[in-house]
Amino acid sequence: MLFGRFSRYISVRKLMIFGFLLIAISSCLLATLATNSPYAITGSYLFILGAGMGLATPAIGVLVMKSVAPSRSGMASATMNALRQTGMTMGIALLGTLMIQQAINYMMIQSQALGIVAEPINIITLVTENKTASLDNQLVALLPEAFNSGFAYAMLTAGLSCFITLFIMLFPCKEKQGALSQQIAD
Repeated sequence: MLFGRFSRYISVRKLMIFGFLLIAISSCLLATLATNSPYAITGSYLFILGAGMGLATPAIGVLVMKSVAPSRSGMASATMNALRQTGMTMGIALLGTLMIQQAINYMMIQSQALGIVAEPINIITLVTENKTASLDNQLVALLPEAFNSGFAYAMLTAGLSCFITLFIMLFPCKEKQGALSQQIAD
């Protein structure tokens, strides 16, 4: 709802860039959270993330639709939505994998540092399936911090990816920039 109001006064491209900037910043802020972070701080970071997505997502749709002839709008819309769904699916899978792998690495390093003898398969099972039977209580107690470490790694990766996307949007290839900028007005 607010996107429509903002787009009357600010160009859609600028709204998209600002949206991606908010997403990148909030993702990096989410990486700083600890297991005991106050809900108000967590909520404010998530609010910034939602605001960024609320600006970037409709702006992408508008810019895609502006870049094609009206006779191809159905094809463009379908392609954009298919790519959006594919990107979300792959992004969630990738970030989830990074999170779990970092949590496992954290558990392995911390268990060695604390002198806890644990087989790697037991740590993997603890992280992926939450099977705590016959494991050292000290090792099990590390699990929340391990997930926090994994979450921070995934969010930092997401934030850096958004900053890279921003850079590409701000400094596009010169050959393609001329053709697109005629179709999409600032």
